[in-house]
Amino acid sequence: MSKTIFDVIHGYIHFKDYLINIINTREFQRLRYIKQLGATNYVFPSANHTRFEHSLGVCYLGGKMIRSLKNNHPELKITERNIELVEIACLIHDLGHGPFSHLWDHYVISANDKEHEIRGLIIFRKMIQEYDLNILPSEFDIICELVNPTIEENKNNWYYQILANKKFQVDVDKIDYIQRDSYYTGIIGRANYDRIITEARIVKTPENTLELGWSNKLDFELFTIFTNRFKLHKLIYNHHTVKAHEYMIVHLLRSYYKKLKDRSIKFTDLTDNLIMISPDLLSKKNCPKIGSTVINIINNRKLPKFLVEKVISRSSENYNTVMSKINLLSFPQYKGDIIIDVVKIKFSSSNYNPMDKIYYYKDKYNGYHSETMWCKTEFNEIIIRCYLLGEITDEKKEENLKLWEIFLDELSIQNE
Repeated sequence: MSKTIFDVIHGYIHFKDYLINIINTREFQRLRYIKQLGATNYVFPSANHTRFEHSLGVCYLGGKMIRSLKNNHPELKITERNIELVEIACLIHDLGHGPFSHLWDHYVISANDKEHEIRGLIIFRKMIQEYDLNILPSEFDIICELVNPTIEENKNNWYYQILANKKFQVDVDKIDYIQRDSYYTGIIGRANYDRIITEARIVKTPENTLELGWSNKLDFELFTIFTNRFKLHKLIYNHHTVKAHEYMIVHLLRSYYKKLKDRSIKFTDLTDNLIMISPDLLSKKNCPKIGSTVINIINNRKLPKFLVEKVISRSSENYNTVMSKINLLSFPQYKGDIIIDVVKIKFSSSNYNPMDKIYYYKDKYNGYHSETMWCKTEFNEIIIRCYLLGEITDEKKEENLKLWEIFLDELSIQNE
């Protein structure tokens, strides 16, 4: 049994039976009801794409990359089963996402809970038994490391850099979501990273490891992965009205999180659709001045109103002082009738410029780091935002802006 599916980003994709057996399960089909970008579609109406189609796209790109590597490196004797395990890992890597995707992990679950990668692997382990999937325990361990490399040796191994590159973050997961999110929001324009997929090579590094590398002619294409990622975070994922919707939805999600902890529901029952069926009221304690259902607030556009923001860049003189104080606090914070939140937008998810870690080659696949100075550029911003709850009057606005000014002063930020 095999199937060909048309994808708006990658065209016709062929899935063999070992992938279809996973796709045709309740656990995987659940991803049809979890949007890739959470609440973003309330601001960008066409951003209705789901974790389901993203997972299919990542599976396609992962298979395409490792097959290209096999053709270009016959000496490594990459087997068909090596390829299949990469495709399976790519397919199931998002099984553990909660409703509204990252909103669940960032604002709802406790610090002791496992995040979506580990949750997804726990779900997949049960699926292997329930659906009698042809995956050995040793192969499941490999899939786990492909989805979430934890062993240091694997982080420096080309095979475990295809899906989740913990070293320099060029991987098929990121390539698909940048292309897909750009297309469905229409803000950046559709990026084409086909050369990064097909022209990847396995290079020998000065540390005697075998890692992914590219021709130095592709340094700009690689750089645009991170600049486009920054644009998406800046313009779309953290748009102030998107965040205003999230501040409301999170209260509903927390009520379901409590039910999950009480074991009255199962995690795999949770999808974005819960927002339409829940009668739960928002807590006045957590969300003062608002006591209506989440769906009424959203439908009637009675959202927290964005008032003002302050951008702190890494070049600011007091950046380190401000960050040390911010890191001691939890957000969002409620003060009077305002919500204060901090949004961190970085060049990548790491604390260093990933362009410094990418390996290039000129000949014989001996890897080296780029010495080009322009790709050493890195973007990093901290945005502190203030929203007003309820109806806005001049008196109310003025009174609450004083609380905002006090907060900035406590962070050693000069308000201009």
